[in-house]
Amino acid sequence: MRQPDARDAAWVLACALLAMTGSMLLLRAGLPPFLAGIVQQAAFFGTPLLYARRAGLDPFASNGFLPLRLRQAALVLLASLGSLWLMYGLSKVQTEAFRVAGYEKRAQAEEEKISRDIESARNEGVMPALSLLVLIPPLCEETFFRGLLFRGLASRFGLGIALAGTSILFSAAHATLVQKGMMVVLGAYFGVLVYLTGSLWASILAHAVNNFAVLTMTWIFGNKLPDVPVPWWMAVLSALVFGLAMTGLALERRPPAPAAD
Repeated sequence: MRQPDARDAAWVLACALLAMTGSMLLLRAGLPPFLAGIVQQAAFFGTPLLYARRAGLDPFASNGFLPLRLRQAALVLLASLGSLWLMYGLSKVQTEAFRVAGYEKRAQAEEEKISRDIESARNEGVMPALSLLVLIPPLCEETFFRGLLFRGLASRFGLGIALAGTSILFSAAHATLVQKGMMVVLGAYFGVLVYLTGSLWASILAHAVNNFAVLTMTWIFGNKLPDVPVPWWMAVLSALVFGLAMTGLALERRPPAPAAD
């Protein structure tokens, strides 16, 4: 009964990159962005599962689809709620960095486009918006970035390299400048959750909570979202909640179950 290794991770990465390249070529050939996005998400979800089956691994267990205990799920939810204001504060720092570096106009244009895209999804109806932004991306992206790829890298190179590598790849998969720095941080957070719980469902849950929060805040504040102030006491409270929840997960940690042949 073997665990995914670096060779498995390399094959999954290569196959997914080919599929992503294909979706980009289709986009340049005139395929609507919506359909190109579906192709990419399908590649993220399907590649690790199909490869695992071909390699003689259990497709779901080898990717981390293992039970998440109720207490762990509650702590993941609490940590994710605590992280929201922290991430929002980090976005403020990132905005200031863009201003100093001379990328303020580009960042503002990208933020406005993201808001328009979210508003467009909302106009299609609440359920389609939730499916396209809150359900499908967390499931598909986490299966690729924190599934067999993460587990294979961790088994060969250790947790640090696995976190860094998958977080950078996660960032690279997001095209806009305003997302890249944030995605590195979020990717590392999602990876730590998988490490602490032994289950991919932890990162899927956290990813969904983050996307739902962004979706809701954008619907409420629209283009005024970047100007919403962060009360200092809210940042302190969020850091406290986040720290306590992550400490609880660390105390709850169990070794990941071996993948079935």
